[in-house]
Amino acid sequence: MKTLTSEQYEKLIKDTEVLVQNKIRITKTNEIIKTFRAKSNFSTDRFRPYALRFQENAKRLKDLGLNSLEITEVYYVPSLKQYLVRYPLLEGVNLREFLKKNPQESKVIEAIPNFIAEIHSKGIYFRGLHFENILLLPDGSFTLLDFSDAHFYEKSLDPWRRARNFRAFLRQEEDWELIINCGVNKFVNHYLEASDLSLFAQKIFLRWLILYSPKLKEFRS
Repeated sequence: MKTLTSEQYEKLIKDTEVLVQNKIRITKTNEIIKTFRAKSNFSTDRFRPYALRFQENAKRLKDLGLNSLEITEVYYVPSLKQYLVRYPLLEGVNLREFLKKNPQESKVIEAIPNFIAEIHSKGIYFRGLHFENILLLPDGSFTLLDFSDAHFYEKSLDPWRRARNFRAFLRQEEDWELIINCGVNKFVNHYLEASDLSLFAQKIFLRWLILYSPKLKEFRS
């Protein structure tokens, strides 16, 4: 991790375009500069900054055979109490934006639960699991975004953790409407078919899923 002075920071961001206010910039060479503010002294960020977690998690995703960002540099700017992460722009569109424009794109819709099942089978618990944090790449595959808070387990997630992760996913009202449009039962069934859960574990997952997401009761098959 490199330390930057205020002057070096200003030089770095010169001529960049702001994509997300105070968070994400893009350079003329199509590189992303993502900002992480340093937390208080009472936060775990003091010992393991989120910028470094972001870098480590990007590598772990790639090591697990998933598409991931290629982090090229991490900086710290003491005068601003900010960390910066730099990486090449990945071409693609987030799922929320894509599905709003293409609500009947069945191949993509059916592939989403398969992808979620894949990351769960690889032991990844992604707190930020929602359509805006999944990027659809030009080749039709997916990658995760904003994964600083992802947790990695040594083995496939148990039914309880999977259902809990779905709770975070399904409470996004915009995403819920999109799932309804494609068929909730179909979505959940695709997930189960793609999962590595036994029939018994699938039943446990469904019980926890309905407990965590009461709105699913009316869609139970």
